[in-house]
Amino acid sequence: AAIREDIDCIVIPCVPSTLGIVQEKLGTLEQKIGKKVIVSSEIDIRHATFIGASCALAVSGTIVCELAVFGVPTVVMYSANVLTGIAARLLAKVRYVSIPNILVDEPLIAEFVFNNCRAELISEELKKMLRNQNAENDKIQQMNSVTSGLCRWTRYYGSSAGKVNATSSPVRPSLVAAKTIIEYLQ
Repeated sequence: AAIREDIDCIVIPCVPSTLGIVQEKLGTLEQKIGKKVIVSSEIDIRHATFIGASCALAVSGTIVCELAVFGVPTVVMYSANVLTGIAARLLAKVRYVSIPNILVDEPLIAEFVFNNCRAELISEELKKMLRNQNAENDKIQQMNSVTSGLCRWTRYYGSSAGKVNATSSPVRPSLVAAKTIIEYLQ
């Protein structure tokens, strides 16, 4: 499939623990598609990517919340083996896998999980997003009501050696929890 001419590059943000394997799996992708491909685990690059993104493909997890906070139209995918898929369908008490969809109990973000996690379905949804930006903007407006509740953690006040530190950029909830535990143990 051809890549749109107005796309300068493809940025693939990932966590540090997956950087090597993602780079290895992508191998010669840049030569195959004729576009610059950047793989990075740097948080600044990830956030800059979100700001400039037309859309995103993400694995279900906290990254979906980050993308929602930045207002990026997103497609969520999650694949697992057949037994895991069966167990999840039998045990799960929710209809969706992404946190924003769970919070509003409706599919604001397209999800392709287990049997539906197929390249042809996902690529069609991404193409639809890129063709119909107005519909995506409507979804983003709906998402703002969800993400406003997720962003209460954008300021973290912690103490270190008697000093109060305040951050003004978004801080991941897991980092706030870790810092709180460390400070408590000290």
